[in-house]
Amino acid sequence: MKINAKHAVVFLIPIMILTSFSSVLLAVRGAPPPSISYSYGLETYSTEIIDIWDKDSFIINESGFYSGSYDYTFGYRNDSYWIEEEKTVSYYADYSFFQNTTLSGNNTLSMDIDMYTINVSYGDVINLVWMAMRNGTMMWEHYETNLTKFYDFSVDSSKTTVSTYKKYDLETKTTLLDEWNDTITVPEVWSKSATILWDETQIRHKKWDVEYTMPLIMLFQIYTTDEGEKIAWSEMLGELVVYDDKDNNAIYSVAEGIPTSDFNYYTSDEFVGWLYPEAYDIVAMSEDIDLDEPWRSTKSNIRILYPFDKSIEEIAAKIEFTEPSKQGNIVSWDINYPDFPLYTSFGSYNSRYNASFVDTSPGNISYGFEYDIKSTEADLSLTTGLPKLPIQHYTMPYRDMD
Repeated sequence: MKINAKHAVVFLIPIMILTSFSSVLLAVRGAPPPSISYSYGLETYSTEIIDIWDKDSFIINESGFYSGSYDYTFGYRNDSYWIEEEKTVSYYADYSFFQNTTLSGNNTLSMDIDMYTINVSYGDVINLVWMAMRNGTMMWEHYETNLTKFYDFSVDSSKTTVSTYKKYDLETKTTLLDEWNDTITVPEVWSKSATILWDETQIRHKKWDVEYTMPLIMLFQIYTTDEGEKIAWSEMLGELVVYDDKDNNAIYSVAEGIPTSDFNYYTSDEFVGWLYPEAYDIVAMSEDIDLDEPWRSTKSNIRILYPFDKSIEEIAAKIEFTEPSKQGNIVSWDINYPDFPLYTSFGSYNSRYNASFVDTSPGNISYGFEYDIKSTEADLSLTTGLPKLPIQHYTMPYRDMD
């Protein structure tokens, strides 16, 4: 989808979207073909991770070597002449690092997520699990009742600078009057060690409570071979890439226009940023408790809402899930996220505070799926509906601090 605007942008799902973006070749079997079956529902998935430390020790001990070089040129005035200096700096270093951390306390992370789920199977040959988020909650709590850190760090290094000086006439800066070289080698040996102790009269306590919703979709496919081996793979749909289609070819051109050795979403002069369809309510607390001198204790709270004038349940309640249906060999279903808040990674910082629902430029996002299962092949096709993003609206969460 291309938007005709002064600053044209196109939104892409960060996976390769084809008419059929997932295809499975099924082995031909001698037995009659199995039947296609499916089930669906709204499921709650929960997990909890608890770590407890009682003066547990964590050690890092490493050593190594690094080296390299770099060049730079600069010019400056010296008396009645102009000097250009070209420098080549070479360096190397041997280093060693040791750290021993002793920790007492505990850490808890718990999550509950409501997911629309679909399970499609073709006998025992292939199974597809589809999950789309409705809404979820997360709680993170961290206590430190004792923390001791000892570290020792040493470096043996050397740096050599080779300089070429060129002296020019000050007026023209083009007439070469003299040229000479100079080499400076600077060896350096240094070390540092320290112990950081938080005694047991200090307690550090942090807690986050988060409620959120987003159009996050996960797909898992499991194929069973004739030999009984299972092959599985997955896809995830969520973030959207925003780009400026400079060459008007309706394709996001990665690794073009920007010299780089990397190859990722950012290596393009067409890259504008990310678009995150999401809404959340975060309550964060941090406190340092001094048991000996309570008056030294500190505590802070912050609440981040996006948007600030609609609850997460209000937004999630509008999600439209169409249950799957079967016609011939095809199982189809879709999910729509109407008037969903949009959040960008770019735009004016000052315009992002106190974002109301309208300020988030809510848009419609939809995903339609067709799973075509034949005796020798299974194809999963995806159709997307993506929103237009008004150029003048780039929003950020509302923050309430005390």
